[in-house]
Amino acid sequence: MRLLASLLFLLAAVAGVFFAVANRAKVAVDLDPFPFAFEVPLYLLVLAVFGLGLVIGGVTVGLGGLAARRRLKRQLTLVREKPSAPVSSRPTAVPASTVPALPPG
Repeated sequence: MRLLASLLFLLAAVAGVFFAVANRAKVAVDLDPFPFAFEVPLYLLVLAVFGLGLVIGGVTVGLGGLAARRRLKRQLTLVREKPSAPVSSRPTAVPASTVPALPPG
């Protein structure tokens, strides 16, 4: 599994290098209502947008699971604080009246 992950990472890194070499041309980025305009290589713009999406997605998933993690932590705390019933060292016998009778035959 670790070898497969390493190979996939290596493949993605090589693809990223090829993408960067093929897209070195500068593009103008103009944030229309704001007076900001700049030129940046296309590969850098694409990687920046990808990274921003990765960060936003990670924060969203982290905040989405926050309530579940709090609920789980509260349940674990209750289970740990609950006094356990004393355990007998001797097995208890089952009364004969609770054992079902076998059908004849």
